[in-house]
Amino acid sequence: PNIIGAGIILLVVYFAAKFVVYILGGLLEGANINALPEKMGMQGLFTDSFTPTRLVGGAIMFFSMVAAATAAVNILGIDIISEVFARILEFGGGLLIGGLILIIGNFLSSIAYDKLSGHGNSGVANIARIAILGLVLAMGLKAMGLADNIVTMAFGFTIGSVAVAAALAFGLGGRDAAKAVADNWAAKIKS
Repeated sequence: PNIIGAGIILLVVYFAAKFVVYILGGLLEGANINALPEKMGMQGLFTDSFTPTRLVGGAIMFFSMVAAATAAVNILGIDIISEVFARILEFGGGLLIGGLILIIGNFLSSIAYDKLSGHGNSGVANIARIAILGLVLAMGLKAMGLADNIVTMAFGFTIGSVAVAAALAFGLGGRDAAKAVADNWAAKIKS
């Protein structure tokens, strides 16, 4: 009976996922999601046969079947395989969220670069793009669960380096300005 129950779970989830993918595919095509990569400048990732709609449908089908397989293995009482499927599901979800963060960050960095370079500040535009991509890369890797300590340390060291560089630039390059500010403060304290 457990094998029949596991088979029923797999069949029901398969047909339910197919139905959801069919309905969602129609909605996404109606919303013209397939034109989104061209607007974001990522048209090289997709072809006529591999569209964003098919990617979403495949991801839904994959995660639905992994979840169904986890439930089926739980019914069969095989704990080791159930644990493996649960970890695959957890890791896959983290990869999906991290990938979405990276895609959205790339889109935002492109917008910032275009807007800033449109005003004639190509140097500032490049700095903003690199800063956004660095932040988004750290967020994406953290969401994926990959090298959490390394990402945290690298991000902290980067922020610390920028702070030290700014302090040195102000201290060495702006001695006269710093002296004027300090003299102004001293004059206010005396009076």
